[in-house]
Amino acid sequence: LPISSPLAPQAQRIVVNLIEGSWDDVSAGELSKRVGKSRSSVSKYLAEIEAICPEAVSRAGRSTRLGRNGMGSAGLLERFDPYLRSPVSRRFRISYGASLDELRNAGARLAGLSALGQMSDLSAGEAYPTVAIPQEGLTGAMATLGEAGEELPWWDEEGTDVEVWGYWDDIPIDLHDRSIGGLSSVGTLSLYLSLRGRYGDDVRAADAIDRLREEICRQ
Repeated sequence: LPISSPLAPQAQRIVVNLIEGSWDDVSAGELSKRVGKSRSSVSKYLAEIEAICPEAVSRAGRSTRLGRNGMGSAGLLERFDPYLRSPVSRRFRISYGASLDELRNAGARLAGLSALGQMSDLSAGEAYPTVAIPQEGLTGAMATLGEAGEELPWWDEEGTDVEVWGYWDDIPIDLHDRSIGGLSSVGTLSLYLSLRGRYGDDVRAADAIDRLREEICRQ
């Protein structure tokens, strides 16, 4: 199995949960249920993971399990980092008429600098939030938004930025009183992966992104 390429989106989803500590010592059968994919597909994802980090996959007879096996988040992230990519497959802008209630009902979560600004002292200064919607739910979300979901040209400065994600992280963050319009946020590690390398010319944003990684490594 070549490991020079990034992980498949669903394999990365499994790795993100492993690094964040939520999917530790989980059987292949249980993983199949959690990701909503067939056992054969999960076997392929585990083979990708095992090729990068053999310690994360254990086998006993016909049983295969995913686990941290004593490895911490920092070590796991360092091992998998070269094979992790941004979960964002596309970005576009929709009408500024999309209300926060409509976005929440469409299943959107805070993402980008909007989410980072709620998790740090970074002031994003955005008139409209950046939100994430999973690729598999995009059609339904746009139908829910109706006219408010009409795509705008990028030169239109007023609108809500939408990120289409190739996988949906399984640990949304409830921001409680810091939330924008009651929207939960995408998970910490997936947010970091979606942001890294994008704001190198913005010292404050780059610093907040680095500190986000440090927080992940302390888990």
